[in-house]
Amino acid sequence: MKYVKVKVTGTNAAELVSMFAEDEQFYNFKPSDDVYVFTAEEFYLRNNSQVMACIIVKLVNEQTLLIDIISGGGRVGFLRLDSGAEEKWIKKIAIAIEAVCEQQGWQIEKNL
Repeated sequence: MKYVKVKVTGTNAAELVSMFAEDEQFYNFKPSDDVYVFTAEEFYLRNNSQVMACIIVKLVNEQTLLIDIISGGGRVGFLRLDSGAEEKWIKKIAIAIEAVCEQQGWQIEKNL
């Protein structure tokens, strides 16, 4: 299992939650008023495995989000090798978040 912690700040940064919710690749639910959970899977042919990502978003206020991106399930075989699948899935999601933040003028900090 791999994870990355991200903090997003800026005017109306809470809009990022709506962007995740509108993306059909993510299953989402809201366990409380200020926490959102999004999950998605991706298949990696090189090691014949499904990798799942869980994105937990804590809405601190309208300008600040704390995000945990966690991936797992990409390991196969006796030695539990993942061929980098879990890390690649996290990077793909983090890059997408960074691109949206750059476009919207929001600041982003990783691995807090």
